[in-house]
Amino acid sequence: AAALGGATSDLVRGQTFRNRDLLHSMLLVSDNRVPTALARSVGLSPTQLLAELNALATDLGLTHTSFTDVTGIAGNQSTSREMALALRAALTDDVLAKAMTTRRYAYASLDGSNQVTLTSTVRPLWHHRVHVLGGKTGHTTDAGYCMTVAAVLGGRRVVIAVMGGADAGTRYRDFARIADWADAGGLAVAVPAS
Repeated sequence: AAALGGATSDLVRGQTFRNRDLLHSMLLVSDNRVPTALARSVGLSPTQLLAELNALATDLGLTHTSFTDVTGIAGNQSTSREMALALRAALTDDVLAKAMTTRRYAYASLDGSNQVTLTSTVRPLWHHRVHVLGGKTGHTTDAGYCMTVAAVLGGRRVVIAVMGGADAGTRYRDFARIADWADAGGLAVAVPAS
């Protein structure tokens, strides 16, 4: 009920899934029901999950980031810079990093009756031109279509957050323009003559 109106995947109510599989549903296709399910699996209520999320934001020094909704649908706030910092921190975790570079993922409920196949919404993962280190897309009415991606561009590791897209394609076109600029030397740093 908390995630009504948000993104969902083929999870059937009443089925039991492994936490790692649910994590992939959250990260690859933004299933908004998963955060509360994962929180329940470790004994956290939605209120406690919000407290943990806000404490993590504080620990990471994200002073412009706040969580008021566990589903990610409404009320949460951040900046592009802080979303990039959050992704950079998330990618230090091997499990999260692997999930955020996964293109396709298939799994089943524990009783085998529900088969789920996910396809990542992070389109740069599908283009071999860019070496993607991890990424996540999102959408809310207030933030528009967003995407945060860590990649190797212009020979450097960078994290890019694009927000406010009018449609899903905008975030991908914005990323492609930034990647083209970086690869054309936009990230080059001049070394002063000694």
